[in-house]
Amino acid sequence: KGFVVALETRPATFQPIPPSTAVTYFSQFKVKHIEELKLRAIERVSKIGGNNPKTQMSVLTGKNALFAAYVRLAKEATREILIISIGEPVNDDMKLINRDCLERGVAIKFIVHRSNNSNKQLLQSWVTMGIAVKHIPDWGFHLVVFDGQKSILAVNNPAQTEERLSLLIDNKGLSTA
Repeated sequence: KGFVVALETRPATFQPIPPSTAVTYFSQFKVKHIEELKLRAIERVSKIGGNNPKTQMSVLTGKNALFAAYVRLAKEATREILIISIGEPVNDDMKLINRDCLERGVAIKFIVHRSNNSNKQLLQSWVTMGIAVKHIPDWGFHLVVFDGQKSILAVNNPAQTEERLSLLIDNKGLSTA
């Protein structure tokens, strides 16, 4: 287990390794072994599962992670993007990907929770861009559905909208619903 080393002597003699070194070495060995087992298990499960679609979920934290996931999934969209959200300003990457989607013929339909003087100009710019925008007076969550295949469901702290937790969901049934 690496706690003792054989010295090159005759007769053979052994020397213990200092406990802190031995424990560190042993734990690194075990972590490496567990990683190898994990990779083999994933490989075997993948073979057993075949090509059957399975639900996959990822947890994202923060507004920027949500925005980055949106951009990545929007690049793959071919038909439509359905959004329920606050109606807040977005970063340039999201503006550009929305433009690109519209140019590719991907319909973007948006239900906003907030429609007032603070975001009136923003919402009007989205309408001008070609995004279908509607309003419902509730907020604190976001839902984005990409081509009825993948979804992002996010909840945020209404007092501090930068704080949010999102689930990236790869499940056709849920996304269609």
